[in-house]
Amino acid sequence: MTAINKVLPDLNLILCSMLFKMFGEHFQSDSGLEEVNFPPCKDYLISIQLKGEKLEGELIYTIDTKVAKNLFRNHGVSLGNYEQQRQSMHSALGYLANTVAGKLIKCKSFINVFGHVSIHPPIVWDSESEETCIPLREGISSHVQQEQITIPTFISCTVADTVDVKIKDFTSPNRQATQKITIS
Repeated sequence: MTAINKVLPDLNLILCSMLFKMFGEHFQSDSGLEEVNFPPCKDYLISIQLKGEKLEGELIYTIDTKVAKNLFRNHGVSLGNYEQQRQSMHSALGYLANTVAGKLIKCKSFINVFGHVSIHPPIVWDSESEETCIPLREGISSHVQQEQITIPTFISCTVADTVDVKIKDFTSPNRQATQKITIS
């Protein structure tokens, strides 16, 4: 898990940078890391699932409704009625997640851990959704903060699903090779 510990601080720095660029809000990255049994959850959970050459996992950050509303209001976004507000938050948080993911995959710490990756479109889940989205796996948690406002961050990864397949070389009956094949 040591190499993974280097990715979460970069996620935090990029998240702080994007929160400033998109909303004009200054957040600070916390350098503390804590091993947790499952990701911290607030009203909105933003999950970026990825699959690297050897590892797969997810990057998560969570925001409560009050913080999200303040970000939008301070940026001059009209939230409208309740359903429009929910759609606006999903859209903006998804855009933030795409931007954060795009910047993070270029970081040296990220490349060292995951190598070449495929990233799934981010999932923005809110606590009023009927669907469950919270991954129940262990990982490392940290956060970014602004005065009393905290946005928890989380990273979790496991070895990609692979199996060893024995391949027989029929041109040489005594030769056999083992190849790792990824299950998808």
